[in-house]
Amino acid sequence: MEHAGKKNAENKPNDPQEVPDQGARGALDRLDEHSFQSLESQNQQRYGQAAKAGAGLARLAAMGFEFFGVLLIFGLFGHWLDDQFGWHGIATITALLVAFIGEMYLQIKAILRKDKK
Repeated sequence: MEHAGKKNAENKPNDPQEVPDQGARGALDRLDEHSFQSLESQNQQRYGQAAKAGAGLARLAAMGFEFFGVLLIFGLFGHWLDDQFGWHGIATITALLVAFIGEMYLQIKAILRKDKK
């Protein structure tokens, strides 16, 4: 109990003029600082959530471009083979099927890997 009394006696200012400065102004300063920190942390959380949502959309867009890009390349290659050898569309269909199955496998694998993290 004596220790608590010593603390209070040490914290009290000697000059009565300093009481409002340290008491009310100090409390207001601390309140302002706390409010600022609270708003700052809320903004950081919002920006973090927005960044995660944007990253998810960007990832999906990239997956779509990759998927259709590979299909386009394989389709053009199959069409070129058909023209060179006169296979009447067999190489195009085969190349597109190989590209589709391969891309589906890779996309599912990437999604499952992302879900494990």
